[in-house]
Amino acid sequence: MEKITYILGAGFSAPAGLPLMNNFILKAKDMYYSNPDKFNHFLRIFKKIDSLSKIKNFFKADLYNIEEVLSLFETESILYRNTKFKSEFIQFIIDVIEYYTFKDLEINFANYTTGYHYSLLGDDHIKKTYGCFALSLLGLEINKSGELNESEFQMQKTLNNNVRYSIVTLNYDTILENCLESALKKYHLHEDIGWNKEKYDADWKETHLIKLHGCVKNKNIIPPTWAKSTTEEMVKIWRNAYNVIKDSTQIRIIGYSLPVTDSNVRFLLKSAMLKNQCLKKIDVINFDSSRQENKKLYDEFIDFNYYSFKNYNSQDYLREIADPTFSGNINYNGVRFNKLETVHEVIMKR
Repeated sequence: MEKITYILGAGFSAPAGLPLMNNFILKAKDMYYSNPDKFNHFLRIFKKIDSLSKIKNFFKADLYNIEEVLSLFETESILYRNTKFKSEFIQFIIDVIEYYTFKDLEINFANYTTGYHYSLLGDDHIKKTYGCFALSLLGLEINKSGELNESEFQMQKTLNNNVRYSIVTLNYDTILENCLESALKKYHLHEDIGWNKEKYDADWKETHLIKLHGCVKNKNIIPPTWAKSTTEEMVKIWRNAYNVIKDSTQIRIIGYSLPVTDSNVRFLLKSAMLKNQCLKKIDVINFDSSRQENKKLYDEFIDFNYYSFKNYNSQDYLREIADPTFSGNINYNGVRFNKLETVHEVIMKR
């Protein structure tokens, strides 16, 4: 059985409107100017960032990059125990992420006349590509037993015994969770369906969803800086990630630029590989610059005969999974979310 782990970076969520490290502050300012009263507390953050401009008299600094800004603030909070401002900045990050994360697939049964297969996860193209990916990872299908109305649709597992999936994400957002919850609101269930976030399952019966830097929903996020938290909760999460990677037969990295500053992730991968005895492939799917700077980082880091780097947009990757999933089921009373492996293989061979 293949045990396939997807490692997701900010580039995976960016097509859904989530900010990247290098435009996070700009997106936050858009929020403030759209509603100054609601986001008035952002002003203290912006003022603090402006105070860092003196650094540019001596060093190069990108004060619109949240990672660089956080590193500077993290140093100050450690040296001067300024925990109050650190908590305010974390809340600032949570507010921005939650603002840009879509909450619902907007499934509307009133639109189901003909060609309903294309609308089972709503009509918003971007959202339903994420929904398709989420349900594919969970091994699900949606089918109907009667007329085109809400009560006749049902969702169930149709797991492929030849493949299981896990997710290790560096993102704080809840896009994948929201996709499943939105579908669960509309479709009847035959059995419990959900993400395994709590403990490592060596048999991979449920799809692991492991958030290395925490989650906005739980208010436990770790800013992406060099000073990582070592709380008991986060140690458990990183241990689960270690076990998932250790037992993976394939690793697929999407939208993660492998920054040099993120040494913890690099060492997590290295340490897990010490115990991995079954890895067959490492596929990296990331949109790169014309100078191939990101590919160079990966080429310098990975020394494995079965490693491939694909310069590809994550939005196109998701779209290519969704298109045949919906169009390929028109002669079936529903949709089976089972095209992931076929599409991935085609993309990597181009």
